[in-house]
Amino acid sequence: MPANRIEDKDAIAQRELDGPFSEVVFDIELAKTDKPELQHRHARPRAKEDEQDQHSQLAGTAKV
Repeated sequence: MPANRIEDKDAIAQRELDGPFSEVVFDIELAKTDKPELQHRHARPRAKEDEQDQHSQLAGTAKV
């Protein structure tokens, strides 16, 4: 994945950084599926996931 080095003073100031930075653009395409076995949440930890997010996600797996 190529990284673009940004040295523009306005771009640095806009991001409130102290100096040049690198920018990587990810172009991700998700594929829709109707297969239940492919529609599951992996058990790995996620960044910036708080307790409210976890409760919300568990609500979708509740058995009634």
